[in-house]
Amino acid sequence: MRGTFLGSMPAIPAMLMLVGQIALGQVGCSGDGEVSPPAETCSLSAGELLITEVMANPNPSDPSVEWFEIYSASSRAIELTGVVLEAGTQSNPRVHAIPSVLDPGIQPGAFLVVGSGTLGDGITGYSWPKMVLANDGATIRIRCGQVVIDEVVYGAGAAGPGKANQGVSWQLSSSRFPASGATADQSLNDFSDVWCLSEDEAVFSQAGDRGSPGAWNRECPGTGDCLDGDVIRVPVHPVAGDLVITEVFANSRSAFGSADDKRKEWIEIHALRDVDLVGMVVENRNGTTTEATTKSYPIESASCLRLAAGSWGLLAGSADPEQNGHLPAVLHAFEEGFLPFYGSNAEDLATISILDANGNVLSRAVHPTCTEGASLNLMPEHCSNPPAAEDPLNWCSSLHTGSFDGLGTPGAPNAVCP
Repeated sequence: MRGTFLGSMPAIPAMLMLVGQIALGQVGCSGDGEVSPPAETCSLSAGELLITEVMANPNPSDPSVEWFEIYSASSRAIELTGVVLEAGTQSNPRVHAIPSVLDPGIQPGAFLVVGSGTLGDGITGYSWPKMVLANDGATIRIRCGQVVIDEVVYGAGAAGPGKANQGVSWQLSSSRFPASGATADQSLNDFSDVWCLSEDEAVFSQAGDRGSPGAWNRECPGTGDCLDGDVIRVPVHPVAGDLVITEVFANSRSAFGSADDKRKEWIEIHALRDVDLVGMVVENRNGTTTEATTKSYPIESASCLRLAAGSWGLLAGSADPEQNGHLPAVLHAFEEGFLPFYGSNAEDLATISILDANGNVLSRAVHPTCTEGASLNLMPEHCSNPPAAEDPLNWCSSLHTGSFDGLGTPGAPNAVCP
């Protein structure tokens, strides 16, 4: 939930800021070019400050600002002089001690945003110009001397937040915030199920970044739960027979350039029952045998990704119309793009499967070679018959124009095969 900035730092006169920068520039530098200010003491206990939000991969902009947010769980106003900030990869983090001349301070129950440059977009906070937040395998740590006040480890497979998503912050669930004055257990943000991605409506920058810098976070779904609009609930996962793969756009070459573009390829799924796709997996196989080359794409989202009975949903390499060939609304976009195989092995066949979290096949399509720039349609008379999608003879190349930049009917009933 967005809100007003509770812990905005006092305005620092330009001359004072300049003095601080000069003071920093007169002392030694560490190996990565970070400026080391003179040693100054601090007095903090573990848990008085908590790391509550991380924006490590903002949308490209000028300037492109990375930041993290600190919350004060203390009952007292805190001076941050001498507090040491560490950020970056776990093996080679950048280190910075806050000098007294730039000390922003932080009040009980307030937030402080630490950014890599001029924050902009209405955000106030503390500028650490040489800060670099890695997208994966990274740590953010707050120290007072040798005492770790709080730290967060994030990345793929990490105990805390996941790998940075472009333009979306990771947030500690507001339900986990301690009351002001109740010093927190510094381990309460160490678990992945208390973090979630910012919601779609939480846009704070001109570049479209999502987050709540300097304000209260959203309440994250519990473990295994998902967000359906404003409601947190248990997802309704599909079972075999609930879904049909009805269209495949796997060969974008002639429509979009000389090589396949993983942002522009997609598949279409038709639901026969109201289901949620979060937690499912798309498996692409270049052929029909178990030995064929296989790629897996987990469907990961804070949203339930609801697909109503009788509707069509697109799973694509990008949700941005300017990048995906002007597709209609995409139900889910894979973070690393999406490249289905288009039938290039000896049999000229490819297989696409929807699996549940346990690897059980829910829906499967076996299709012939995809024509460049055109989708493959399952014949309309078979679009409510899941087994029919496994017969390559039930597929044909689309000739329909006008739905997007290629040939096909994404997100709509299939056209009759010629």
